[in-house]
Amino acid sequence: MSSYKVPNKNGVFKVVTDDDLDKVAEQEGPVPTEIAHAAVLAGRKDLIPRLRLTLATEDRIPKLAAAKGLLALGDQESIPLLEARAKVETDSISAHLFRLVALRLRGVEQVEQCFMRGDEPEMSALVLSMYNGYLVLGEADARFLVAALEAYVDKSLKWIRKMKTAYWENDVGMAVEVLSSPSAVQVMKLPHMAETRRKASNLLHRLMGLSLKDEDIAEDARRLLEDWEAPAGLTR
Repeated sequence: MSSYKVPNKNGVFKVVTDDDLDKVAEQEGPVPTEIAHAAVLAGRKDLIPRLRLTLATEDRIPKLAAAKGLLALGDQESIPLLEARAKVETDSISAHLFRLVALRLRGVEQVEQCFMRGDEPEMSALVLSMYNGYLVLGEADARFLVAALEAYVDKSLKWIRKMKTAYWENDVGMAVEVLSSPSAVQVMKLPHMAETRRKASNLLHRLMGLSLKDEDIAEDARRLLEDWEAPAGLTR
């Protein structure tokens, strides 16, 4: 029996077991945040209907966990539901996240277009948050995330230039965090990703040279560079 250490809606880590998930599968209705996370880690596609129901709950955090869970489980059939829920959702952050997940389920290029256009700055600013979960990243995701990090570092997009410094640092830190995920590190180490890795390395070195209030960003960037340079299988 496997167990999964995952955060609940208050950010407190809980241990969820396969038995717990089996019990939930026999029940009905929305699921709490920790179950949504554990369902993804366990690959429990049988709990997808429960995640869909959770999109309609009042609390933001379980809703976001459920939406990210549907993405990580590759539930393309939930696209119409996500778009419909986004139209009636009163919480703007949840609504934007639902739309972003629907876009990503259609393909990375649609998320990239949304980010680069910046027609809806609040939605564009949530792209990295959408990636900050248990989604296994592919090559297209990694290339886009490096392009997004470049846009933040260069402040090449109008909506990024208008961001408050604290929000900018938060997003940059999140980009580094997502690129530090095991699947991202694995992809970035592929031989044919060398050019993308070189570009990302330059961006990380530039971040390390900036005077940031959040000192953890530079440290995370340094560790990520070490992970990329380590032999395959030898990462943090």
